[in-house]
Amino acid sequence: MRKAGDILEALFRERFDPQLLEHIQATASLFSSWPAVAGDADIAAAAAHSRIREFERGVILVEAEHPGWVQLLQTKQTRLLKAVRGRFPELEVRGVSFCLSREPISLKKPGASDDAASGTPGAPVVSAPVPEEEAPEESPGEGGEFQAVMKRLEKSIKKRNKISRR
Repeated sequence: MRKAGDILEALFRERFDPQLLEHIQATASLFSSWPAVAGDADIAAAAAHSRIREFERGVILVEAEHPGWVQLLQTKQTRLLKAVRGRFPELEVRGVSFCLSREPISLKKPGASDDAASGTPGAPVVSAPVPEEEAPEESPGEGGEFQAVMKRLEKSIKKRNKISRR
């Protein structure tokens, strides 16, 4: 019996450029490792009040729930950049930018219950829309809808990060 993750990984390897898949995995790891990166930069306390919102064109956008946290993060910007580059050299991170969040930040796992002590609900997951002109007109074969979605995702990522297929 095989795990679902193993099956999906094999499917992705067959259908998509391995270089693109490595980039996607590294980017996903970047987002999920924010607390560790903040710890490497000696601002572990800020991780509970901030998160990586975006990674585009080599720049990480970190949002924080209060101006004080933004200011603290800005003072440690050099350390943050060094920590990210050390953990993810393949992403070629050029800079870190900061902004104020419009909603409370929670680093709880999806599906976890709200912490009664903090009263902070989980942050919603926001996904970037894929422009319609990039969608294929028809989806071939069984599971075509899934393949069409994955192709649109691949095109969108390549467009945003300008990765060329080999």
